[in-house]
Amino acid sequence: MKGIFHVHTKHSYDGVMNVSEIVQTFPEMDFIIITEHSETLNSNKYDILVKECKKENKKIIPGIEFNTDEGYHISGIFIKNYFKQTSAEQTIKKIKEQGGISILAHPAKYKEINFEKIKEVDFVEIWNRVYDGKYVLNPKNIELMKKLNAKPIVAIDFHKKNHKIDLYILTEKNIKKSLKTGKYQLFKGNKKINNELNLFLKLKRLSYEITKKKLLKFTKKI
Repeated sequence: MKGIFHVHTKHSYDGVMNVSEIVQTFPEMDFIIITEHSETLNSNKYDILVKECKKENKKIIPGIEFNTDEGYHISGIFIKNYFKQTSAEQTIKKIKEQGGISILAHPAKYKEINFEKIKEVDFVEIWNRVYDGKYVLNPKNIELMKKLNAKPIVAIDFHKKNHKIDLYILTEKNIKKSLKTGKYQLFKGNKKINNELNLFLKLKRLSYEITKKKLLKFTKKI
């Protein structure tokens, strides 16, 4: 299953397209994960979004990008009900209580991150089109993901047609299970991002080992 994550429709204050127009814009995708801004939603509006998604002949997964009290954006997908803005910890907790998946959106946006507040988050956007650009992922996002022991995901952060980018996810038929168990792959065009992740982590480990050896030699001299 080929799909995209982090899409906004007219239900968000900065979206310009409805659900059907989004579907028409991405005919090559098997599924689309929508994450509307919480500021422009309420229970009734979210229910309307859910109904609109069900009408399409393609798998459209509704979700919410919650603006938490601390200013972090935590997206909740596979959730049934809307809930009001609260702390990052409570947001993650409430998403999980509904059987949903929590994602830290665009970490490059934040000057500082309180790890205690978001330590239970499931995923980190390692590549967000808006905050990290169109061409390369941000290594700092990978470091954060590893520190949180979270899984990686890529986000097109789509609001209008010229935001379209070939940044996508490949999952098994059961999308939710595939994401939760880590049985998925990330791509930019034909290039598998998972390979870049593994290379980055190997280089980090190598750098750590070299630094460790240098420190040992230095302490022995002292």
